[in-house]
Amino acid sequence: ENVLDEIKNIVDHEYGKRRLAVHPGIGFWAEDPLMASSIQQLNVEWIGPGVPVLDAVGSKSKAKQIVTSLWQKSSQEVRDSWGHSQSPPIVPGYHGENQDINFLSDVAEGMGFPVMIKAVMGG
Repeated sequence: ENVLDEIKNIVDHEYGKRRLAVHPGIGFWAEDPLMASSIQQLNVEWIGPGVPVLDAVGSKSKAKQIVTSLWQKSSQEVRDSWGHSQSPPIVPGYHGENQDINFLSDVAEGMGFPVMIKAVMGG
């Protein structure tokens, strides 16, 4: 049984054949792009963020890149409407592939302490 079949079984169990739309609420369903696309493949309306949005904001690294890029592309008028023209405050971090402890120690030294270690995906 594939993921789509599993999701179809869940939706059938929860909503029966009367389903017109699914609102994911909060938590697991609301944050899962696979869930959103699977619901849409079942020809059921997904009431929530679209798959591209869920993909983007599900990754802290990707979300930071998007915010930075949008800010750089925004006009001065948009920046002024925010009440300031400085870029949004984004906590510095390392988003690379190299996970060598000595390398990461050097990166941490460069950013300054304290340092918080957080997974790139999830809460």
